[in-house]
Order: sequence, then C-alpha cells, then structure tokens
Amino acid sequence: MQISASLPARLAAVSLFRSTDQILGFLQNVYLQDGANGVIATRFADVVQYYGKPKKRAEVIEDKKKFYARWISRRYDLNLGTLSVARTNNNTYNVSFEYSYQARSSSPPAVSQGRGRTRLTLSAIAGGFVVMKEEGETLERW
Repeated sequence: MQISASLPARLAAVSLFRSTDQILGFLQNVYLQDGANGVIATRFADVVQYYGKPKKRAEVIEDKKKFYARWISRRYDLNLGTLSVARTNNNTYNVSFEYSYQARSSSPPAVSQGRGRTRLTLSAIAGGFVVMKEEGETLERW
C-alpha cells in the first residue's frame, strides 16, 4: 500500500518551493547586489530588527550607504548549499545563507575577503520582499 501526502501538504510544498525560488532570485539579484551604482534597491520595513536593535528604515539605509561608500567595490557569492527558507506564516519567511565575499576600499587602500552568514526575516509583498530583520556575522577571513 502506498501512502501519499495529502493535497494540502503537497500544495504547501509546491508553494514553499516557488517561494524559495523567488527568495533566491531576490537574494542574488537585489539583496547581494545592493549599493551598486549608488542605488539601494532592497526594501526595508518601517522598523527593522537590525543586528539586534530596532532601527528605523532611514537609519538602516544610512548605515548601508556608509558601508557602500567605504567599500566601493564588492562581490558576494551565495553558497546555494547553505540556503535555508522557513515559512513562519503565509507571507513571512526566515532565511539563512552563507556567502563568500571580496570588498575593496580606495581610501585607505584595503581588501577584505572571506566568508559570512546572513539571517533575514522577509515579508512577501507585491513585486518582491521587504526586509524585517537582518543579522549576520563573518565566519572566516582570508
């Protein structure tokens, strides 16, 4: 006798798969590319839990702008094998991933490269995602 998952369970799995694919696209094409050409494309909630503290959207964007101004050339490569997506409700997802990075600064001249981990809480909205929580750490430098 073969036992198969119920229709609602199969639909939920398909929905999570589609959401994971959309989240991967967001991470690779928006979030990890942010700051290129001076444009911050990532959308943030009105208040973001930002590295353990509640910050207004404007404060998060200002922090990002300072980072992008310091590290003018950046490259991030998501490690697909580390991507984890968990739906917390219909429109919210906890996302975790590791990446390798290389960043260059011109003043003073510096190079930073290594591996890091980011954890996000994303809310799905029409046309993409809004970051509600962001935290992470450097795992290794070389």
